[in-house]
Parts: sequence; structure tokens; C-alpha cells
Amino acid sequence: MGIPEDQMPILGMPPQDLVNAMYDIFGNYPRRNVLPYMYQFRLTVAEGTALAAGGRGQASIKVSADASFITTYLTNSSTGEYLISMRTDSSDRILMNDPVHSATAIGTAERPMILPKPLLLAPNTTITFTLQDLSAAVNELYFTMIGFKVYRRQYAMSG
Repeated sequence: MGIPEDQMPILGMPPQDLVNAMYDIFGNYPRRNVLPYMYQFRLTVAEGTALAAGGRGQASIKVSADASFITTYLTNSSTGEYLISMRTDSSDRILMNDPVHSATAIGTAERPMILPKPLLLAPNTTITFTLQDLSAAVNELYFTMIGFKVYRRQYAMSG
């Protein structure tokens, strides 16, 4: 089924909740300096980073220095179940009180997890993910944060 129709972007515009959140953050909606963007990490056998059976691991995503990032959706694909917890390194803000099961915290490619409120990450912020395998087998993960980069300059695109 995917994203409910009333939450789908209309003609490239973000959902109304994002417009409202950006207004709260910036005092207006900076249309020309906002671009769709995705950050991701992967833990794979080929790269030697997959979670071992019953094992624990960490991954991180660093927001680039050129823009803030507003996360609106979380999505993942994995070969097994796992627990996840997230925290921002700069403020040491923990985003979950306990590790949460992947089936309840992270969406799939077909059904992304829509955050109840967009998460603003400042430039150079690192978000760290602590993971624990529950599948009792080697677990490959592909995790994506979907949202928007918000550039400081007036026009993010040339032309």
C-alpha cells in the first residue's frame, strides 16, 4: 500500500506536517533552499560489517556541513529482526528509552515509518545507531533516513 494518499507529497511539495514543522523552526517555509535528500548506512557481508548471529554492532550517519537535515521517514531492509536505539552525538540526546524492535520502529521500502514530528539534525550532527541481532543468523541491514536538506543560502539549485 505504501504511504497513505493524504500524506503523499503533492506536485513535489512535502506533506503539510513538514511545512508546519519548518515554519516552527525557521519562521517561514524556505522553498528554494530545501531539497529532498536521503542518508543511509548498510551493514553487509560483502563489506564485513553485517551483524553476527546474536551480535551487537554500531553504525552512524553524519549530516554534511553544508546543510541541516530534516528527517521525515525511516526505512530499512534486513535479512532478520533486530533491536535498534538511536542517539545524537553532539547533544547526546537519546531518541529511544530502550532498544526498540525493528518491526515496530523502522518501516520498510514499501511502508516507511512516518515520524510523528520531523527530526531536525543540524549540520555536522552525527546520529549513532546501536543494533542487536535477534535472528540468530548473520544479519544484513540497509537503513535510510528520508527527508530534506535545508541549505543556508537562498538558492540551493542553480539555474
